[in-house]
Amino acid sequence: MPGSKRSGETSAVSVMVPTVLLTGATGAMDATAFLTLGNVFASVMTGNMVLLGVAAGTRDAELAVSAGLALAGYVVGTLAGTVVSRLAGVLDPRPDRPRRDLLARLLLELALMVAFTVVWEVAGPQGASSRWALLAVAACAMGCQSVAVPSWAGRRGTTQPGVRSTTYMTGTLTGLLADLAGPPGRRRLRGWAAARLVALVCGAVVAAFVVSSAPPMLPAIPVGALLVALAMTVLAPR
Repeated sequence: MPGSKRSGETSAVSVMVPTVLLTGATGAMDATAFLTLGNVFASVMTGNMVLLGVAAGTRDAELAVSAGLALAGYVVGTLAGTVVSRLAGVLDPRPDRPRRDLLARLLLELALMVAFTVVWEVAGPQGASSRWALLAVAACAMGCQSVAVPSWAGRRGTTQPGVRSTTYMTGTLTGLLADLAGPPGRRRLRGWAAARLVALVCGAVVAAFVVSSAPPMLPAIPVGALLVALAMTVLAPR
């Protein structure tokens, strides 16, 4: 039916466009962490675990602290996002659980990004204490985003089940390549997966440029992407 097809396409766009935006924010945060917060990542925890091993092998205490803080912040953000969704369920027992969980976790991420913005604007990444605080908060926000995004896959009405993450993208790249090597029939899904990978790189490019040319503007990149994603989620058809 044409009407139901259009409704499904609209629902798919309302799901997929925010994930592309958030993946761009991830690229920006990872580039920021790597360039200004100790040569580690805000979202790539496997990379940070390797860096912990490198720090141990080379006796690099500063790298060990940075990688350890990023890992700890990510763990806290993941746990906090899970707890927040449970509290949201207690306060709002209506049946649309995926949307409720998604909004609760994205709002928590927004609060963390506001905290990141305040510290960035007031203290910047120059001193060790402010740099570590920024890294911990950035990783915490990425951990919260990591548990938020799978809620999109549970949104009713979407025909796009392929959203698994906007932070750990190796699986997305692997799936994209596997789909390209397989039979046709998933072109839309491959397109959105490719869009997320492109957004990741573009977010890093923009953040690197802003870090070198206009550092005070940097938080506007991830915060802006998150606000648009939140607005689209709130206004999306249920």
